[in-house]
Amino acid sequence: MGVRFPSPAPVTNQVTLLSDFFYFYAKITLVMNVDLLMMYQEIDKRIKLISFHSLWKGFHPFSFAVYNDTLACFKGLMIDKPKEFIANTAIFFQGEQVAMFRVDEDEDLNIITSKMVHEMFHAYQNEQHDQRFPNEIEALFKYEYTNRNISIKLKENQILHDLVKHGFSQDKWDQFLSLKKYRSIHHPYSLRYESLIEQIEGTANYIELSVLKLLNTEKYEKKINYMLKHIINPHDLLPIRIALYDSGALLLLMMKQQQMSFNEGFTTEPFSLDLLQDVKYQDIEINDHMQEVIDDYYQAIDDIIDSIKQQKPLASGSFELKGLNIYNAKYHKGFIYTTYFLQYVDHGEEITLFGNYLIKMKDLTITEIYQIS
Repeated sequence: MGVRFPSPAPVTNQVTLLSDFFYFYAKITLVMNVDLLMMYQEIDKRIKLISFHSLWKGFHPFSFAVYNDTLACFKGLMIDKPKEFIANTAIFFQGEQVAMFRVDEDEDLNIITSKMVHEMFHAYQNEQHDQRFPNEIEALFKYEYTNRNISIKLKENQILHDLVKHGFSQDKWDQFLSLKKYRSIHHPYSLRYESLIEQIEGTANYIELSVLKLLNTEKYEKKINYMLKHIINPHDLLPIRIALYDSGALLLLMMKQQQMSFNEGFTTEPFSLDLLQDVKYQDIEINDHMQEVIDDYYQAIDDIIDSIKQQKPLASGSFELKGLNIYNAKYHKGFIYTTYFLQYVDHGEEITLFGNYLIKMKDLTITEIYQIS
C-alpha cells in the first residue's frame, strides 16, 4: 500500500487506490486543537441522532477521525496526524475500521457529518468484505470512451433525471432498462465497471444524501439539484467515474421511493445489473453529438503530454505503482495523469509525491514520472 496507502477497495495487481479521494477538496489551513476537538464533538453529536439500520440493512456506526495537516482528533482525543491519514476514506487502523475526513477551519457541520457517514459506509463495505470493488487501473486502460457507449450512458442519465425530477413513468423505466441491457450486450466491460462504481460509491453517496436530508432539508434539496444537473452534462461524463457517484445514488433514491425490491446484502453482483435479468432490448440509433466532447477530453490530455516534451523526467526507471488519485485519473497514449498525489516504489523504498503528475506506463510499471505545474 505504499505508505500503507488507505483504500476501501481490495485491488488487483496490488495497486492501491483511493476510491474516494478528496470529493470536493479544498486547500487546507491549520486548525487549532480546540477547533478540531469541537468539530469532532459536533459531528459525534449529529451521528448519535442517526438510525443507521434504517439507512441500510445492517449498517452501524464506526469510529471516526477528523484531521488537518498536522493534527487529528480520533475517538475524541487529540493526536499527531498519523501517516496513514491521507484522504477522505475508510481504513483499518489500530485494529478496527475507521472513517476519516480531512477538514478546514470553516466547515458546514451538517455536510461534513453526512460525508463522514459516507466514509463509514465504506468502512461497513470493508467489514463485510464486499467483493464488488472494480479493478480501477484496468478500467483506466479498458473503459470505452466511444461515441456509442457514452451517448447511451448520457441517454440513460437523462431518463434517470426525469424519473427523479418529474416522477416515475413505467415507459421511461422500461426504456432506461432497455438501454442498459443493450450496453450489457454490446459494451459489457464498460457497463459492468459503471455498475460496480455505482454499487460501491453510489450506495455511499446515497447514504450521504439520506443523512443530509435528516440534518438539513434545504442543503439536501440543493445537493439533489446539483446531482441532477451533473449527470446530464455531457462534459461531466468524462472521466466517467465521477458522475457514477451521482447516477448510482439517484438510481437508488428512485428505487427506494418506488419501493422496488433489491438485495441490500453483499452479493457478487451490483444491484443495477440484477435489474437486467429479464429485460429485452432493441437496436439503438445514436447520433455523433458526444464525439466532439470525447475529442475535447482527449485533446486536453494531449496538451498535458505535449507540455512535457521539453522536460526531463523527475524520475525514470522501472517503478511499481502503489497509489494515485483514481477519482479523476485519466489515461491516454500510454500515460496516466493523476492529480494531488502519486505513490510508487523505487528499489524497495516507498515514495509519496504530492502534486499533479504525468506517468508513462509499460503495462503496470512506471517508466517515467513528470511533474505538471
